Amino acid sequence: MYTIKIDHRDIGLTEYPIYRQEEADIERIPYKHWQRAEEGDWALTDDYYVAKVIKKKSYFDHQKRESFYYRMPFGYIMWNPKYPDKHFAYQDT
Repeated sequence: MYTIKIDHRDIGLTEYPIYRQEEADIERIPYKHWQRAEEGDWALTDDYYVAKVIKKKSYFDHQKRESFYYRMPFGYIMWNPKYPDKHFAYQDT
């Protein structure tokens, strides 16, 4: 397990644990693949790490196509479901 500390403007210093998938399984942490996770859920990255989704927002372009913003302790991603193979990882591989 790793931890990342973030000093949020609204809630202050918060420590976020990052687990390997095997560690999350041992701890019985329920998680979903990041593309199906909601804000507050534990999410599994494509390189098999588990962390909390800090923020999830949806955005629409001028043609009303929806994209999603995911913020996790180690980074963020903008994802359009039109591209289901988009990769989101904890570590750069």
